[in-house]
Amino acid sequence: MLEELAQSMRARLEQVLREEPGLAGRLEAAAAAACRAVSLLPGEMEPWRSAVLSLVPTGVYLLCAGLIPQAGFSLRLAVEAMVQLHYFVWQASRRGAELGDLLSQWSRRGRAFTLKMLRSVPGIPGVYRRQLARTYLELAHLTHPSAEALKLAASSPGPGVLGDLVVRALDFIAYLALHHAPLREASQLLDALAEAGLERSQRYLAKRLGAR
Repeated sequence: MLEELAQSMRARLEQVLREEPGLAGRLEAAAAAACRAVSLLPGEMEPWRSAVLSLVPTGVYLLCAGLIPQAGFSLRLAVEAMVQLHYFVWQASRRGAELGDLLSQWSRRGRAFTLKMLRSVPGIPGVYRRQLARTYLELAHLTHPSAEALKLAASSPGPGVLGDLVVRALDFIAYLALHHAPLREASQLLDALAEAGLERSQRYLAKRLGAR
């Protein structure tokens, strides 16, 4: 059974690369740019950095292999991790706490991520906050047994059905990461973000660079 699944995934991925090279290239470029932004997170943010660097390419691979709910879960978890990190940085500055301590405390309470973090994520314009919430809810919709999710799980459509949503999610992952990345290193990402279509991230970084 596992070998059959692996063969099916490989065949589906090869089909996407052959028949939809433009879309595959777009997703790959967006994932690569987002991962470059996440890779710049400082050392104290390592748990989030490593997790998101694993989840992003996994999510894009699963999407191209036709495993839509699994892709949605990986990308949803990546978005949750970045929102959580951003929220914890804000909490740490207010309370004088360590990020690792906050993660442990919230994890023990069984609510390591809550919608409150999403609604009150600090330092983000209201229009972006609403777009982020909508993006998250669209990803979450794929990980629950809704009529759409069940249909997608059974039919294994091509990645085009979710291409825009995935790029939007990757844009927000990079956008949140760039709030905490050293500006000197982040400045080298400006062209890559623009070429990958990560518009919010590109605009935010350009604004940071212009404010120097």
